[in-house]
Amino acid sequence: SGIKYKLSDPQGPEEAAQKENEEAASRAAHESYVIQPGDTLFQISMDRYGSVEAIAQICALNGITADQIIYPGEVIVLP
Repeated sequence: SGIKYKLSDPQGPEEAAQKENEEAASRAAHESYVIQPGDTLFQISMDRYGSVEAIAQICALNGITADQIIYPGEVIVLP
């Protein structure tokens, strides 16, 4: 994958691969969703869950904030 490790890195290739696998497994446990034109986190939360309560979970899962702009074609994961 082109990742280079320095001797000073606290984790080597094995630890990095394990972390990458854990992150991939976490993403696989959730449904992915492709942002469509006009989508907002508010609208996605309302359409999918019937309330705005899921916005915080969506943001946490995707490392974004509620006021961050999302763009068509982006892929996010849903709780």
